[in-house]
Amino acid sequence: MPEEERMTEFNKSNWAMERLEGFKNIRFTRTSFQEILERDILDDDFDFIVSSLAIHHLSTDEKRVFSS
Repeated sequence: MPEEERMTEFNKSNWAMERLEGFKNIRFTRTSFQEILERDILDDDFDFIVSSLAIHHLSTDEKRVFSS
């Protein structure tokens, strides 16, 4: 049986969480890129990562961490 498709959303805003309520296959984590780096909370393997309208908030060094 194929593995169930699921998505993990990392977002700092409340509106994103409210829009995704009710989806059973979405795990929502209210956090920022900086908090992800500081707390090392990426505890999963991901097949791919999509970022929209967020990467420009990171410093050059922070961008290097996410792209490695």
